Amino acid sequence: MESPEASDWGVFTVAEPAAVYDPNADEIRLYYVTAGGSAEHDGDFAILLATSSDGSAFTHHRDGDGNREPVWSLQKSYTPPVEFRGYSTPSVALGADGHYYLVHDVVKYVDGSGFDQMAISLARSADGVHFEELSIDILARGQKPWFEQLIGPTLLLDGDDVHIWFTGHEELTSFDDFTHGIGRITGTFDCNP
Repeated sequence: MESPEASDWGVFTVAEPAAVYDPNADEIRLYYVTAGGSAEHDGDFAILLATSSDGSAFTHHRDGDGNREPVWSLQKSYTPPVEFRGYSTPSVALGADGHYYLVHDVVKYVDGSGFDQMAISLARSADGVHFEELSIDILARGQKPWFEQLIGPTLLLDGDDVHIWFTGHEELTSFDDFTHGIGRITGTFDCNP
């Protein structure tokens, strides 16, 4: 990928890539997380897109001014934005209906510890660039048995069923009580924003 420029996004952090191959466009779409670099987006997390025909040279999705532009960033469902910082750990699948499905976790600022991943949500797009919320808080912090973080969802589509595997951290009172594991949830996850 090309070097980051002085723009709102893609300057400080570039992480957590999720690739999907689109046979119709004959290209690889690489969704990744970045932190905002401007004063307006400092500390925010969003999901950006880079595409490639050969898996080696990538072109970033950009706005009309040539700056990297998120394809999915914090929606009004998660407010106030001073607490919720955006989305991370994307996983993308191309459905039989031709839509792109994007599962991700929701990042919230937690005073004293930086941030935690608080929930897992799902978005959909007809073109892989313009997403809409499909289902929010499929899993959320505080739901048993996962009281702490919900991290790193992975998505698999099987007909109308959506399968999501995720890592969860159980409530910890001391280091010895810390537990974590991989969970799975399956459903249709209709729109509920």
